[in-house]
Amino acid sequence: MKSNKSVVLEDGRSWWLRLAPGDLAPNVLMAIELDMPKRCLLPLLTDVKQITDFGEYQVYTGKYQDVPVSLVYHGTGAFSVSTALEEIAVLGAEKVVRVGSCGGISGSVAVGDLVVCEGTIRDDKLMLDYVPAEYPAVADFEMVGNALDACREQHIPAISGISLSTATLYPGSGYETAVGILAQEPY
Repeated sequence: MKSNKSVVLEDGRSWWLRLAPGDLAPNVLMAIELDMPKRCLLPLLTDVKQITDFGEYQVYTGKYQDVPVSLVYHGTGAFSVSTALEEIAVLGAEKVVRVGSCGGISGSVAVGDLVVCEGTIRDDKLMLDYVPAEYPAVADFEMVGNALDACREQHIPAISGISLSTATLYPGSGYETAVGILAQEPY
């Protein structure tokens, strides 16, 4: 059933990001301030303008090596990320890369290693609102290749492979929960 609801409000701006058509560059980086502070990313851009600062979202648009780029800072959790992704998709984003931190599961991944995800095991249940569980969560091969090539050119060691996405931090990572049980419900 098609909904008559839209992420764009009557004033033409998106609901949460408060962006109007044309505010967003086709190339978008998404990050959490805690993972990638503005002091790390904003200096890489020229002609930077803050487009919006609403709730947990801040959006900047500028250029990286003369290529238009928007930087979307979002809050933590699946709700915040999915809300931002939904709105930037409607507003015309063509390429989106999420940069930030993650927890290493493999013994071959050390603190500080750069990881380029080729695909993700979707254990977060969020994507079930969009596609069936059987649909693979794989990254764009060209973007993965470009990221790895850029790392090699800059002599930055990078690991590529499959990641795991969970909806919760502690139970999803196997920690004991506040009620004293290891949380794993049958699906």
